[in-house]
Amino acid sequence: MRCATSCCATFVQHFIRLKEWIMNQTQEARYLKEWGFKDRAKYEQYVKERLEDLEFIAPQLFKIFRDTVRTWEAGYSKNNKGKRFVAETISPPRNKLIKGSCRVVEKILDSWDRYAEWEGKSKRNRAEKQAPARYDPSNFLYIMTDLIRFRIVCNYLSDVRYIEKRIGNDIRGKIQSGLLSGSENSVI
Repeated sequence: MRCATSCCATFVQHFIRLKEWIMNQTQEARYLKEWGFKDRAKYEQYVKERLEDLEFIAPQLFKIFRDTVRTWEAGYSKNNKGKRFVAETISPPRNKLIKGSCRVVEKILDSWDRYAEWEGKSKRNRAEKQAPARYDPSNFLYIMTDLIRFRIVCNYLSDVRYIEKRIGNDIRGKIQSGLLSGSENSVI
């Protein structure tokens, strides 16, 4: 009797997952149609073409961060005798600095699902939480903040705080003056 109950419960769980998957596929198709795309493959191709706009900028941005962190490291050592500053700017495997189009599409669709879920909650529950981001399917380059991928790895929390303070001051100016000078349509 116990085995039959367990098998039945497992079947029900699989059925529920299948039903959720079908509903997600239907919702995804609805979003894609609303955005003017025939299917997911067409939208992924569109996203891939838009991401190609970042191919020129990504290596330059990585270099700006890498060189700046090295400068900070040298300056920190001079000004703070006896203290260590350890930070390294690293790129992802195979130097793939730009997020893949499939993952970007997934994030955009997920953002719309999370927003719809939030919107469906009662007004009181919505007031308790801030609305989640809902990425614009055609203007995502200007909204998503993690399309170019690299990390600044630190060994100490004090280094993280130091970098956090310096990024706003040092990096923004370098990006605006060096990387995008003369560019009308900046994607940063």
